[in-house]
Amino acid sequence: ICDWSSDVCSSDLGEETTLGEGWYGVSRPAEKKAAPPPPARDGRKKLYTTVAVKEVDAETFSETAKSNRVWWTPEDDELPDADETPFDVYVSGLPINDKYDIGETTRRGDFFVVKAAKDKAGQAVSVKAIDVGLAQMLGQSIDALANEIELLKRCGGDAGVCSGIEVMRTDASLCLVLESVGGAALNVQLARGADENYTEADARRLARQAAGAVAYVHAQGVVHRDITPDNFLFTAKDNIDQIKLCDFSFAVVTDADLSDAPGGDPEFQAPEIARDEANGKAADVWSLGVLVHLLLAGAPPLHDSNTTRLRQKIGSGRLALGEAPVWPAAASSGALSLLKAVLVVDAAARPTAAAVRDHAYFAATDAPDRKSVV
Repeated sequence: ICDWSSDVCSSDLGEETTLGEGWYGVSRPAEKKAAPPPPARDGRKKLYTTVAVKEVDAETFSETAKSNRVWWTPEDDELPDADETPFDVYVSGLPINDKYDIGETTRRGDFFVVKAAKDKAGQAVSVKAIDVGLAQMLGQSIDALANEIELLKRCGGDAGVCSGIEVMRTDASLCLVLESVGGAALNVQLARGADENYTEADARRLARQAAGAVAYVHAQGVVHRDITPDNFLFTAKDNIDQIKLCDFSFAVVTDADLSDAPGGDPEFQAPEIARDEANGKAADVWSLGVLVHLLLAGAPPLHDSNTTRLRQKIGSGRLALGEAPVWPAAASSGALSLLKAVLVVDAAARPTAAAVRDHAYFAATDAPDRKSVV
């Protein structure tokens, strides 16, 4: 790690030798002054350490930070012209507080927060406030943010997918107004520990909802690329019966395979992604299988604290499905049959998300009412 923008050191500047150069500064070799030693009785001398100093042009930094932080300034009354941002066709000109009363934060991401809100008629909504400048600094492009808006509009309308209502702005954020999804993320709910009343039937119901959401998204020509439990939210705090797919940050519209690897949790990535191969909707199906395994067993089928080793394990596809200690002894044979059909290394041999949704395991009405280990 080489850039700690808040670090300060006392130093003697070296020659005009540029080690690194950025938008608003350069790095030069230098010698760091040690703290003055106590009176020396043993002939000790003042110590120096070779370091590098980053000189910052304050004026350039100010302008750069402004341009990266947000593309309009707080004093602007009008939105930018159409050629300045791809969001112009979506963004309402009203400040968001003129239309919505913003409440508490329900979720946080690297460059966004989700807040509960209500419109002036009292209808509950969720507001995802994106810090566009920070998103760009973290590698999220403007086009990618615009793509998420388009996909929310494209995939809205299904009971298992969070619908987008409109896009508005604050002085520093782009705000996606979504249908109200006020409950915890699925991974948060699972991390809270086992509920004595949580059974395999509950896990099966949630798994089928997840499969239905993925199948709907695929039917719209969209590859989600980040099917993980933190992207499924419960519809309300007091409702743990229904979940919705709520994040399209990595999603793309395509029926073809993709050559690049998406972001997201590596534990849910398919073998073809772990091997840096072409990937598409079948990778979503693998991730769905990992999610179902998590719901039933309380853990993914493969885990390693070292990401490189984890990718190697996933790439090999050597899964110990149905084996202790990960797999619960009380789980039904139907659940194991489903996972063996889905978690197949050969992407071409995996079922579609629609086939997973319609699997006999979900259609059965006589599944045993056995507790999972979640």
